[in-house]
Amino acid sequence: MFGRWVHLEIEVRSNHEQRHHAGERKQLVQDLCQTVAKVFAQWEQFNDLIIVCRAWRHKEMAGSLLHWRARVVYFYHIEATMIECSKNPY
Repeated sequence: MFGRWVHLEIEVRSNHEQRHHAGERKQLVQDLCQTVAKVFAQWEQFNDLIIVCRAWRHKEMAGSLLHWRARVVYFYHIEATMIECSKNPY
């Protein structure tokens, strides 16, 4: 499962790099910020659901998903910040 997510993130990052080099920096930053907000909202909802979950196995898998989503939020935020500071995150 994580291998698939890593593969998808590599594809997304490649797309971001192409857009950055094509000069779409402002739109790219807006898209990254929108994605961060969306993923963080989903993370909060999912976290609330995990609290009431009683099955240990499901909590473990859900915890892994929460970690992955937090990783996405963190790296997209760093990427957007670097682009705003006129740095190349790629």
